[in-house]
Amino acid sequence: MRRIYMKLSIVFIIFLSMFLAGCASGPVFSPVTSIPTGKALVYMYRTSSFVGSANSYKIWINDIHVTDMGNGGYYPYLADPGELTFKMKVITDILHFGGAHFLLEKEKPVLKIHVEAGKTYYVKHEWDSQATISNLAVMVLVDEETGSREIVKCKKAKGYEN
Repeated sequence: MRRIYMKLSIVFIIFLSMFLAGCASGPVFSPVTSIPTGKALVYMYRTSSFVGSANSYKIWINDIHVTDMGNGGYYPYLADPGELTFKMKVITDILHFGGAHFLLEKEKPVLKIHVEAGKTYYVKHEWDSQATISNLAVMVLVDEETGSREIVKCKKAKGYEN
């Protein structure tokens, strides 16, 4: 009986660590106060949710790795006007019995938007109810009212841009 409790405890710890690994841990949302001349502001965000919480996403804009987005994260991106092509790669921690640790990385669909200088855009990472189990997350452009309301509970993700 003690062995069963020990095994259940280990499984619980594994699932808890996978859940926490996907969470954002930066400072709470703080809006960009001014957009530099000739730039557009794009907020990318992912609301906190239990579904997919162990996953993190590498976000690419025009083939530049911009950030890794965890559960409940956001990132402000200052862009030149024109077309932006978003790609994301899901990063899933898979822990097998026996101690082997693997990362599963799979590229997700693309979102293309056209941005104008001086304007603010919100790109949300959400779950697509029409997708297959291996392709659940998508990026969508949302209106400013929705984006500004949903992003306030998010925490800032680390950026990789120059």
